Amino acid sequence: MRSRGLLRLCCRALPHSAVPCAKTPYLARMRWEELFNDLETDAEGLALRDRDAEIAERTRAELAAIGVLDRLRAGVGDAVILQVLGVGRLEGRLRRLTPTWLLLDADGRHGWAVSVDALTGVEGLTSAAAPGESARSVATRTTWSSAFRVLSRDRELVVVYRVDGTSVRGLPARVGRDFVEMWRLDEETPGPPPARAARRSTVVPFRAVAAVALQTGAA
Repeated sequence: MRSRGLLRLCCRALPHSAVPCAKTPYLARMRWEELFNDLETDAEGLALRDRDAEIAERTRAELAAIGVLDRLRAGVGDAVILQVLGVGRLEGRLRRLTPTWLLLDADGRHGWAVSVDALTGVEGLTSAAAPGESARSVATRTTWSSAFRVLSRDRELVVVYRVDGTSVRGLPARVGRDFVEMWRLDEETPGPPPARAARRSTVVPFRAVAAVALQTGAA
């Protein structure tokens, strides 16, 4: 008993570093554990922040590589709302997509071929994106030239809406590298369609095309 009392007196009388008390190893061990816990917590926090930063950077890099065609391609089959320059609002189901134009099914009967470059807004798309197609794919090679050639071959009556808000109704007669020549069919012009169309033709550059709508009752 007397020796323990002397030890307590020594601990109180002398500096802590000079005479270690009986509890000093325990307190030191607890302090080291606290320090290690703090270090581990800080390290975990840094790792989480680094991971979040890396994920954010990858997300930004992946998003930067996505184009509007990728977003539209992922929406094929979905109902969408398009804002089209020179036309306005179009609603329907996105049926097909090419790098030049897309096919919109408005009500199951009327179809629109809409220029991708004439789009000013699209509603209804999900956040998904689909990668680009092979350069040899049919969709990639389907241009305005090929589309108008088919319309001309089948003598389809169409309305070509231009980006300036005007339109041309008639038959696609001749198709060039970057234009279509329309035989215009005006209601007030008498005579059969070929005779009426031969009197008035309009050359429309593809860059001026906003959308093309098929008309029922073609000649």
